Amino acid sequence: MSVFDWSTPVPNAFWEVYDRWVSPAVVAALQEDLHDSLIGRLPRGARLLDVGCGGGQHAVRIVQQRPDLRVVGIDISSTMVKRARALAERTNVADKATFERGDATNLPFPTDSFDAVYCAGPLKQVSDKTGLLAECHRVLRPGGRLLAMDVNRGCSYEDVSAFVNRTPLPELGRLLLKLYFSTYVSRQSIDLDDARALWSKLPLRDCDGPRRIPGHPAFVMAGTK
Repeated sequence: MSVFDWSTPVPNAFWEVYDRWVSPAVVAALQEDLHDSLIGRLPRGARLLDVGCGGGQHAVRIVQQRPDLRVVGIDISSTMVKRARALAERTNVADKATFERGDATNLPFPTDSFDAVYCAGPLKQVSDKTGLLAECHRVLRPGGRLLAMDVNRGCSYEDVSAFVNRTPLPELGRLLLKLYFSTYVSRQSIDLDDARALWSKLPLRDCDGPRRIPGHPAFVMAGTK
């Protein structure tokens, strides 16, 4: 069961606001760990899985950065899949970034089928967090890198403020988002202790984290299968 039920329709106006005002700050939170570090180490032609792809911002950014890569995004929400496909079409990368509807706790892919797997945000949205990460690990090829990021329930208001201040929202919008994020969104997620307990169940090596992302109300963890 999702904390946020994106499987039901959400007004387009909400996503227009999110895409324009908020998503750039979300992508920036993973600039170093995903878009620089993980993507930079992948061989030419590598295949990635974006679990809980949302509107496709990370996937599109990746194939723009590395046109030789191929990204498959999966999301439980048909609305998100449609928006991700539309973004890929608008940015002329639909042949490199594809999106489909599916359950992150029961991925419709064979074992050992991706060179890297990342999930940015879905942990707080599912009750079976162990199952989600186990599925990510299952479809990852040996030697592949798994990365997970989500909101840190233990984040400080300073981290929330720094994150929101990176958005181009007007002052009143920033204030409202700070209040909403710190009083509701962060409370739906897990903290670093929860993340460590989840991560320790996976047979991974060369682990980095779980750790805070400085200046962001989020944590990140990565490891190699």
